[in-house]
Parts: sequence; structure tokens; C-alpha cells
Amino acid sequence: MSESRREWIVKTAADMVEPFEDGFEWEDFVSLVPIAENKVILAIALGLIITGKRKRLVCDLLHEIIDITDTWGPDGIIDPVLKAVVSAFLVGGR
Repeated sequence: MSESRREWIVKTAADMVEPFEDGFEWEDFVSLVPIAENKVILAIALGLIITGKRKRLVCDLLHEIIDITDTWGPDGIIDPVLKAVVSAFLVGGR
């Protein structure tokens, strides 16, 4: 039985940031992009998730990582900016 798209995103994002619990740096975020892409490709191939376009799923996964990690400034200001950059880079903006 496949997980819901949202459940998969939340679980996968938490697993991806776990190795960084002792100090996630935003430089580490760049290394997570290809990992996120590979996780999405594998999940689609295995039928774990069945909805959504690949780039959008990668973007949503990276957005979740932004949500669950701390940044250098207030989350209410910094997180939307980081999400906009990720969206523009991966899917051409919103």
C-alpha cells in the first residue's frame, strides 16, 4: 500500500536531515538536492508515491527540509525566501 504523498515527504525529509542533527549548515543543503532527486525517482519506481511530477516532488521535499531546519534568521522571513529560490531553481518558479 502506498503512503500518501504528504506522509512520504514528511518521513523522507526527516530521514534526510537526521545525519545533520549535530549541526545542519546551509552549505549542506546543496548536497541534499541530488539525494532528494534520487529518493523521488526511487519512490516513484517502487510505487511508494504515485502522484505529482518529479521536479515538483523534489521541490516539495526540499521545502519540507527548509521547514524542519533552523536558519540564520526568523523562519517567517527566511523560509519563504529560501523556498522561492528552490522553486525558481528546480521548477521555474510558481
